[in-house]
Amino acid sequence: MNHIFRTSNSETAKYSARELAKYLTAITGSNTFAIECVTQLPKRDAGITLCLMQDAGIPTDVENTELDDAIFVDIKAGCGIIAGSNERAVLIGVYQFLTALGCRFLRPGDDGEILVRMPLNEMNVHLEHTASYRHRGVCIEGADSYENVVDMLHWLPKVGGNSYFAQFPTSYTFFNQWYSHKKNAFKQPEYFDREIGAEMTQNAAQEAKRAGLLYHAVGHGWTCGCLGIEGLNWEPQKIELNEDQKECVALVNGQRVLFGDIAVDTNLCYSSEKVRQRLTDFVVEYAKEHPEADYIHLWIADNFNNHCECERCQTMTPTDWYVSLIQLLDEKLTANKLPTRIVFLLYFELLWPPTSPVKLNTDRFTLMFAPFTRTFGQSYAECTQIPQTLPEFHRNQVKLPEKVDDYIGHLHAWQAVFDGDSFDYDYYLGCAHFGDPSYYKISQLISRDVKYLKEMGINGIISCQVMRAFFPNGLPNYTMMQTLWDDSIEFDALSDDYYSHLYGEDWKACKTYFKSLADCVDVAFWQVPPKGFRSEDVAVKALGMLEAADAFEPVVMENLGKYDNPTLNLSWDYLSYHLTYCRLYGRFVSAKASGDEMTANLYWSQFKDFVCENEDALQRVLDVYYLTHNAEYAKKYRKI
Repeated sequence: MNHIFRTSNSETAKYSARELAKYLTAITGSNTFAIECVTQLPKRDAGITLCLMQDAGIPTDVENTELDDAIFVDIKAGCGIIAGSNERAVLIGVYQFLTALGCRFLRPGDDGEILVRMPLNEMNVHLEHTASYRHRGVCIEGADSYENVVDMLHWLPKVGGNSYFAQFPTSYTFFNQWYSHKKNAFKQPEYFDREIGAEMTQNAAQEAKRAGLLYHAVGHGWTCGCLGIEGLNWEPQKIELNEDQKECVALVNGQRVLFGDIAVDTNLCYSSEKVRQRLTDFVVEYAKEHPEADYIHLWIADNFNNHCECERCQTMTPTDWYVSLIQLLDEKLTANKLPTRIVFLLYFELLWPPTSPVKLNTDRFTLMFAPFTRTFGQSYAECTQIPQTLPEFHRNQVKLPEKVDDYIGHLHAWQAVFDGDSFDYDYYLGCAHFGDPSYYKISQLISRDVKYLKEMGINGIISCQVMRAFFPNGLPNYTMMQTLWDDSIEFDALSDDYYSHLYGEDWKACKTYFKSLADCVDVAFWQVPPKGFRSEDVAVKALGMLEAADAFEPVVMENLGKYDNPTLNLSWDYLSYHLTYCRLYGRFVSAKASGDEMTANLYWSQFKDFVCENEDALQRVLDVYYLTHNAEYAKKYRKI
């Protein structure tokens, strides 16, 4: 019998030991592993021990053992120790050990893994590593089944991730967008309601905590929720405000109403003492009821140029009122002995720092840099014209930045008044990735950005993204998490390793295909350009995708069903769909860029029918709802 010892009885420790036993059974082909909880460290040659580095007398240089992840792995002839700075890090250490053996976790799910076969006594691994960045996680967006979310939660620590953010009071809207099958006329809606959404949110939170993930919560929904108005999505609602609610919402253009009839887009009258007390009390009650939330995001309205114009509110900037609000929240959380960390955001009007000197509690607060309107045609590392002064702020006349340089200028201005923890809340896999069907160019950008974060004074990324961004493969997600874990990884080496494990013998032909596709796309074109979509250069290049697909098709046909390994077979199966996807994509983008709207919409209609008809086959890797919604809402394609 082979022994796996754990020194903790927590759910995360149990999960780590079971995961190690499961994978070692598969790798060795021998079901001879027994898990035992011990109070003292066994001898190194007694088996494999999972424990905290501190308990094993292993030094760690992390700043905060609760938040920062470091691992120590020392296995000789299948015996030894896997230790971490915290129990989440122990789990990550288990997966890093398996990776060092030659296993790979290429996308979520058992059929996204490559496992080696070897006897236990031939396993010799020594690793010592501290994560390059503290914040390494994702935030739910898009249309998601419960299984999609849980698969992602289980996958994150396998590739070095450590955080999950469940947006809104519950994730109802993201689950509902899947189960209602919006935007897909080929699928019938399933019954779904708010109670089911809340239950799925809580169950997902438990799964996240079992894996030791740092759990982020809410963000949107505070401003309306504290007034008794449910804010679970961005859908307009015709709500007649009562007098109490009217007093609390922002006065804009002489009216106190829901902004655009959307509750979560509506700001409040932040100078009102009633608003300040009600909003902060609402957050405190949530913190009491949700101890699983390591971080609570206190965001205001999800829109801009709609701040209160009453006489009192105009005595200070929106940021000054916001800072005074989060300071009040800090006082209340402290009085209630609640350790919950609060994330405050640099977003819309709040990109401008406070005008008055402030002192924010760095033990409580974390800064979130949210460059919502940035271009993805430029990396942070390419910024050469960072402004030293910001544009003058004018209430409700704000123009948001587009250049990455300008966003960094706002970040630097904020860092002059707050020197605490921070992360980048970025949108590579929210919509921008749809502009790059190769996934190669966006992955290169992610790699460059992550490597530059330390230069920006930023401690990681929480990626605001669809959960299903793995078509044709998971290189962007994989690149992000692996590089956040170890920013010394070079992109070429990482992508070669990824492709070789995912595609087998013909992986180099796959890389050639993806690079040729990358030459045909302009990621920034998928965003809304200030001067419209007309671009002859984009129109010509996009048609090159058809040539790339034609050249690669014989390779795909030769590899379909070729392997005994289900991961490899599924990877080539996805590529067979990707050929048609790219041909149709190239046509409708080219027509749009040429200014031929009728032809663009005709090709778009063919493309939309293709992805909708094949959604079941692609469900786990392609978010059809968010792709089609974004194209029709922001890119103005119309189905014929």
